[in-house]
Amino acid sequence: EQADAADRIQAALSGCDPASAARIAHSLKGTAASLGLRPISEWAAEVERSLQAGQSVDLERLRDCLGRVAPRLVAMETVPP
Repeated sequence: EQADAADRIQAALSGCDPASAARIAHSLKGTAASLGLRPISEWAAEVERSLQAGQSVDLERLRDCLGRVAPRLVAMETVPP
């Protein structure tokens, strides 16, 4: 459900809604942490901090990591127990 988080953050920023962008990053940070996906959680935290500080953000690292991890998680979801 979080695979498109970087795109949703970008859309919120394009819509001049940094507060929503920060909430999306915060949600991704928590979800990734609960799944043990430390790099994603750390990058989401960095994005969240930057947004809260009013700084620009580069979403490419986050987008790249999500793009590599999300298909693996979906594949795990479809494997029978």
